[in-house]
Amino acid sequence: MKRAAVLIFAVICWGSLSNVIAVSPQRTRNDTGPTGAEYEVTYHHTVRNKMNGALIDVQVYLPVPQSDAYQQISDFEVENGGGAFAVSDRTDAYGTKIKSVTIAKLEPGAEAHVGFSCVAKLSPPATVRLDRSNGQSLDDIPREIREKFTIDHPIFGLQTPAVQNLAVRLMREHPNPVDRAKAIHDLVAGTLKYNREDGWDPAPQVMERGTGSCSEFSFVFCALCRATGIPTRFAGGSIFPLKSEAPFEDKAWHRWAEAYLPGHGWTAFDTSLDRGKKAQQDFVGVHHPRVLILTRLGTKSLQLGGSYIGANSHSKETTRSRTFIWTQGTRKQLAEAVAMMESGKAKAGRAALQRVAERFPGTWAAQEARRRLIEVQAKNEEQTDSRKGDAPARDGR
Repeated sequence: MKRAAVLIFAVICWGSLSNVIAVSPQRTRNDTGPTGAEYEVTYHHTVRNKMNGALIDVQVYLPVPQSDAYQQISDFEVENGGGAFAVSDRTDAYGTKIKSVTIAKLEPGAEAHVGFSCVAKLSPPATVRLDRSNGQSLDDIPREIREKFTIDHPIFGLQTPAVQNLAVRLMREHPNPVDRAKAIHDLVAGTLKYNREDGWDPAPQVMERGTGSCSEFSFVFCALCRATGIPTRFAGGSIFPLKSEAPFEDKAWHRWAEAYLPGHGWTAFDTSLDRGKKAQQDFVGVHHPRVLILTRLGTKSLQLGGSYIGANSHSKETTRSRTFIWTQGTRKQLAEAVAMMESGKAKAGRAALQRVAERFPGTWAAQEARRRLIEVQAKNEEQTDSRKGDAPARDGR
């Protein structure tokens, strides 16, 4: 049955594969999404000890978003949820900047809350317009890229019959690597059905099943590209859908693939967003216009493992939840509330701080508003106690 299922996948795909470029014209989306929009993003990573004994030195790894032409990152802070955790810097083999948070001791049933907050100003992502590679071949790709990003891994299964058989046909039908990458994109996007619950199974298993998560769509795309000599890597982070409004809570995240093409360099291919009976090419050469990019990995990271967002050690002894919250304007509202307090409008300032704390739970602004409210309350209580101590004693009669 397994072999039959793989053969069915191939037959369905290859019926029109030789014409896939002609029937699925490219449509770019470099003008989609707000220009220069600024967002406040908070990432929450909660780890809970499910064992009967205490856990020692639990590590939480937080990838740090980096600034580039698409995203400008500022005000990055590690959030420790009130705990006294040690923080150190790491860099993985793919250049990912990581904050390593050490939880010295996690008691049975206890939770630790860590994460980060930042401000991200997003510009429309650049579009790579995929013309033919003008006579350039895979040999024109730098050797270090070919060696690092075409190796096999269990998530690819490059030596399995399912991948090998398709790879041979792809090489024959699409000798040009740019055409071949687009054909692989349409093959995956037009055949697999999306199912977020499928997880992160290897590419051959996903091909056999016929369904997959965004990660698994990317696994299949990367496997077929690598099997035909095209270097690939994964990009991933948090996504804020264009139809949604702030505040938005992202519990699903998003991963897509990038292929290194001669004459073009690293090029985005998002097969899960382009999925359908007739594959689209809206996200060929360009990624979604509203994502916070955290990682670009070839396979697994030493610290993050297979994750493209936060990760932690002691995975078998703990449960975890991971959530991103996107907001806009909360820091401005906080600053206005603080300005009221400092200008002597104490009552209005406290009310404004309270609104921020209540309306935007889980954000940096809400946490800061609560901290300031606590400080104000403590100061008021101290002043009250001081006045009581200074009051003159009355003679009893």
